[in-house]
Amino acid sequence: MPNSKVLFIGLGRMGFYMSSHLSKNKKIDLHIHNRTETIEKKWLKLFSAVKYRFKGDIKFDFIITCLKDDSAIDLVTKKILQIGCFKKTTVFIDHSTISLDQVKKINYLASINNFYFLDAPVTGGVEGAKNKSLSSMVGGRLAQFKKSQSILSAYCKNIIHMGKTGSGQLTKFTNQILICGILYSISEANAFSKRNNLNQNKLYDAIKDGAAGSWQFINRYKTINKNKFNFGFSSELMEKDLRYVLKQSENNKLDLKLTKNVHKRYKKLLTTKYRDQDTSSLIKSLIDNYELVKKIKSSNPKINDINSLTKIFGIGNWTVDMFSIFHLGLSSITPMGDLGFINAYKKYYNDPDLIKFNKNSKKWSKYSTIVTWYLWSSYDSEPLYL
Repeated sequence: MPNSKVLFIGLGRMGFYMSSHLSKNKKIDLHIHNRTETIEKKWLKLFSAVKYRFKGDIKFDFIITCLKDDSAIDLVTKKILQIGCFKKTTVFIDHSTISLDQVKKINYLASINNFYFLDAPVTGGVEGAKNKSLSSMVGGRLAQFKKSQSILSAYCKNIIHMGKTGSGQLTKFTNQILICGILYSISEANAFSKRNNLNQNKLYDAIKDGAAGSWQFINRYKTINKNKFNFGFSSELMEKDLRYVLKQSENNKLDLKLTKNVHKRYKKLLTTKYRDQDTSSLIKSLIDNYELVKKIKSSNPKINDINSLTKIFGIGNWTVDMFSIFHLGLSSITPMGDLGFINAYKKYYNDPDLIKFNKNSKKWSKYSTIVTWYLWSSYDSEPLYL
């Protein structure tokens, strides 16, 4: 029997190692493709395969993708269709976490072009990809699932056929809901235990084999304590995954409160150095807030930049302005985000479009908090107290 011709596209953090296991199978003629050629060169120094450039007339038995998001898989699918590197028996296996709409689109394109598609996202992290211990949840035709098992088993320890096309992706969404909840709980538990001065090594040993033990706790709690996050599945990818989850939950008319909360925190991390670091850096949305508040409290807030408070998750400019007025008693606060202040100014100064605001406010810029109090009082009959 001739060797299977396999094309693996996407040598990211996980795809890099997943494809490496296929290269060791003597019954496979492996071709690889990655958008960034430097990664390809690095891979080829360690493993054996043929670089593929979407040229020639090779017809693959299996096309495997492990890509970042909808746009990446959409672009690659178009290239596959343009070059026609498939035949009627080809199975297109996608390990990416993508939207359900994108899964349906690829499945449709595969069907009208007479080849097969399996949505087969994986979980288990980079560690699982290295150790051939990933779990794959697969949606699609049972016959093609059975045909693909020998390929998937090269890097997956657990392979489950979930049902029709799309069920693999929906299972991965469920997986991500569980992971984000567990990581949020671990983050709060870590903050709580440290605030109460518990020995972290002893705590780890006491919990890891009990009811609260989990893959995330066992594999991430120690690295959290070491403040190490430069590895693993990135916060950027988790934010993307949860975005797809929440889109689907809206379609289902489900209000996933915890998932929404955690998604907002990951979205906040996208503006920090933790964007490309492990999902366990979620704890920074809790701990860094505490450290920042402690730092501000220990300094003179009237001298330091009070606007640094906006770095704290959930705090915006309006909250900072109110904190500065009511708690710190600063005299030069102009709360432009406060609707009551704006409406009172428009009425009192007869300036509905704020055309003269800069000119008028210069007169009382040093005492704008006092003016704010007077404007509030002029607009609301309820008494205000400093």
